[in-house]
Amino acid sequence: MFTEDTLKDRVVLITGGGSGLGLAMAKAAAACGARLLLCGRSNERLKNAENELALPAERIFTYSVDVRDYEGVATMVKEGIDYFGRIDALINNAAGNFYCLSEELSPGGFKTIVDIVLNGTFNCTQHFGRHAIARGGGGVVLNIVTTYTETGSSFVLPSACAKAGVYALTTSLAYEWGIYGIRLNSIAPGPFPTEGAWKRLVPDKRLEEILRQQNPLQRFG
Repeated sequence: MFTEDTLKDRVVLITGGGSGLGLAMAKAAAACGARLLLCGRSNERLKNAENELALPAERIFTYSVDVRDYEGVATMVKEGIDYFGRIDALINNAAGNFYCLSEELSPGGFKTIVDIVLNGTFNCTQHFGRHAIARGGGGVVLNIVTTYTETGSSFVLPSACAKAGVYALTTSLAYEWGIYGIRLNSIAPGPFPTEGAWKRLVPDKRLEEILRQQNPLQRFG
């Protein structure tokens, strides 16, 4: 069990932090005493998350940015540092995905997912890493990959390719930045029944039941 002061005064940046898994992680981090820098594309979702978390102003800062925007991410990180004084950890949660027959996949559809998942992760990780190194080292990066990074999966080619890249980024930077005391790890959760994910990936109740039966625990997440 983690205590209420496990992350006391640590500043945690969560991308895609306004809803779904990102918001759930924000709640868990806040319960352990963390201060939160939440970013996402939707100001409305970020405001709703801020209201739901109900933290004092000194413990939360939200910023609307598209992780594909390299300079926008740089500004977001700077604003967060100006607000809190530092950033201790980064959770690269922002993502995108959709089902599509690979032979019908458009170049634009492929590029969009790779830009969000892989390039967005790079953008946030590099700017966080620069800050961590400049202040003397130390820090944590948590990346979200997927089980089909290694196993492969039908109909999600852009996500599979992008997540494989994120896994390579994680292991490569773990070697390179270890000398600075920066730790990089990745987790590969199964599908979570959030509104956004389910609308794109499991639009049919029959498909939901089929996927549930494939899981030994008979549940998602």
